[in-house]
Amino acid sequence: MATSIHLIFIGTILVIPTLILATTTEAPNSLEAEFHEFFECRSRSNKRRDLLHECISKEFTVEKINATMALHNETKYMLSKHTCRKQDEIVQCIRESVDELKTFSNKSVTMVPFVGGLVEESIRALCDNDAELLSVFMNEDQSTCFSNVWSECRSSLGGADDFSEVAICDYPLPEEDNLDQKFICQRFLDFMECSEAKFDKCSEEMKVAATRIISKWKYETSCSKYLDNDPKN
Repeated sequence: MATSIHLIFIGTILVIPTLILATTTEAPNSLEAEFHEFFECRSRSNKRRDLLHECISKEFTVEKINATMALHNETKYMLSKHTCRKQDEIVQCIRESVDELKTFSNKSVTMVPFVGGLVEESIRALCDNDAELLSVFMNEDQSTCFSNVWSECRSSLGGADDFSEVAICDYPLPEEDNLDQKFICQRFLDFMECSEAKFDKCSEEMKVAATRIISKWKYETSCSKYLDNDPKN
C-alpha cells in the first residue's frame, strides 16, 4: 500500500527552527511553555496517527484480501482493487481520527476537517472506475520508478505533508506560521506537477494518470477555490 500512502497519508519529521531559539540567551517562559505544548500536541497526534494506521491495517489481512481475490479472475491489480473495495472502511477510520484530532488546538478546528476532506476526495478520485488510477500508481512493475520520482519531487511539498504542523498543532510563533489551506493545496499541486514531468521515465500510462489527478485536484476537490485555475496560466 506504499504508493497510496504517498498520496494520502504522507508525513515527515518536523524541523524545529532551532536558529530562532538560539538567537535569544534566555527564552521567555511563555515561549517555552508554548513550545512544550506544541511538542505535547505533536506527540499526541503521532499516537493518533498510529491508531489510524492500525485501523486501516485491519482491512488488509490475508483473509480480507483473499475475499477480494475471490471476486476477480486476475491478481495483477489486486491490492489497488482491494483498497478501493475497502474505501468506505478506510474513510471511516479517517473520520474517526478527524473527530479526535480536530479538538487538539485552535488551528485543528478548521484545518483537520479540511485535510480530512482532501484525503477522502483523493481516495474517491483514485478509486473511480474500478480503481483505474490507483491501479496505475500501484503497478508493481513501476514501483521502483515511482519511488525514485517521489524522492526527486518530495522537496516540492515544502513541509505540506507534515500534517501535525500544517493542520493539527498551533505553532508557537504565529508570525512564522503561514501554513493554511492555500499552502497545502499549492504545495501538493507543485509535487504532482513535478511528478508528472518526471513520469516519462516510468511509463506513458503513469504520466497520463498524473495529468488526470492534477486536473481533479485543481477543479474537483476542495482545493479548487484556493488555486489559480485560470487556463491562461
